[in-house]
Amino acid sequence: MKKEAKTYNLERDSRGKDLNPIGFFALRILDLSSNLRALTLKALEKGGEEITRRAKRRLRMEHIWLLSSLPANAALAGLNILVPLYILSLGGNVLDVALIVSLFHIALTLGSLLWGYFIDRFEWRKHIILISYFGFLLCSIFTFLFRELWIVALFYPLMGFLSVGPQPVTNLLIMETVKKERWGRVFARAQLIATLGLMVGVLVGVAWIALYELPSFFLGVSLLSTIATILAYWLIKEPPLKFERHMMARSPHSLIHRLFHPPILFLKYPSLEEFKKFVRRVKVSLTRELPLFFFSIFLFYTSGSLYFTSLIPFMKERNISDTGVFSAFFGLHLTKVLFFPLASRLIERNGEMKMALLSFLPRVGGTLLTVLSALYFSDIYLLIMIMITLVILDVAFPFFHTATSVLLFKLLHGERRGEILGLFSAFTGAGLLIGSITSGLVSASFGFPMTFSLATLLLLGSFFILRLFSNLRINKNIKF
Repeated sequence: MKKEAKTYNLERDSRGKDLNPIGFFALRILDLSSNLRALTLKALEKGGEEITRRAKRRLRMEHIWLLSSLPANAALAGLNILVPLYILSLGGNVLDVALIVSLFHIALTLGSLLWGYFIDRFEWRKHIILISYFGFLLCSIFTFLFRELWIVALFYPLMGFLSVGPQPVTNLLIMETVKKERWGRVFARAQLIATLGLMVGVLVGVAWIALYELPSFFLGVSLLSTIATILAYWLIKEPPLKFERHMMARSPHSLIHRLFHPPILFLKYPSLEEFKKFVRRVKVSLTRELPLFFFSIFLFYTSGSLYFTSLIPFMKERNISDTGVFSAFFGLHLTKVLFFPLASRLIERNGEMKMALLSFLPRVGGTLLTVLSALYFSDIYLLIMIMITLVILDVAFPFFHTATSVLLFKLLHGERRGEILGLFSAFTGAGLLIGSITSGLVSASFGFPMTFSLATLLLLGSFFILRLFSNLRINKNIKF
């Protein structure tokens, strides 16, 4: 009798046939290896997520040094309000304020030139920031100790000179330590920290002046500078790779951040021949695009300097307290914090020219409201109106600053980059200087309402010139 074949019934292959024991164990080994592979991939995925989290945390820690700019900007914001108040408390008037503020603006321009030379010559990063912060500390202490008007006239411009040094260094440090695709995000973070610093400085001023006498706030400024110096010493490291300074003009994000304070950047020393060449271009045609843009910027900053130089003397003449003055400027800097992040998104969506022109609407409205407030309000009502006015004014500034910086970036090309930036900075610096001098003269001779009215007219002039620049751009199909 024939013996039946043994069946294994262990597993069937793809054709439905029974597998023998060897095939069965081979299949089990394959299943086990597949499971091991799946477990390995899952572990790697979790490990990758953890590595990503650690990398992001490390990136955040790498740029924690940006926090050193917060107390530094706080010290500068507090100082810019304190000095006019202090001049007036020493018996000075609006002309004295205008003179010392004009010296401050001259120092900003000289600082942009000389700090640029030091950066190019020595390639310092950390040292320049430490020198600036520590020098700011010493100047504020000396100003407190020697309570004389000439001391203020000496040390306030010196502090303006020192305040310029960290700005280009911060830009270069970001570009040297961050991948190019992340520049926009990190510059936005640096801008936010800087504007938060301005707001903190005013808050500290409000609290300090409420508790102590006005001159003692110079010690508050020195305390903020001390914190900035310690943070910079601990957190900032010299980068292994260093860029040349002209790299700041090769990124719109860098240019926007750099021109925030002050709006002056020289990549090379401007020559007399460049100004002569510029004047010849203007004589050939008053409708050339570049001169129109520069004249619009000049009038805008002249108007701003004209307005803000006389604002604090005007408030003190109307018997607003020192605490009230600081409180009014809190709204100004809070608006910067809220609207600078929004400005970039709206400009990206609507275009820089449209937003630059629209920014004049609240700016002109704010200066006009100041004129009406000066004529018809007093006491607490005047303070409330000025608070509202400053908020309206500074709604405009983030949009104007960001939009015109983008326009300037598009104007920069080829070998003329340094020349164009030099001319832009010269016009801006001249606007700040002429505005502060004119402000004192007009306010002393014709009164504060006339000064604010003149600031409004200059703004309107700036708007119409920028509008003409915009029309030429469209009609000639200019591509920057």
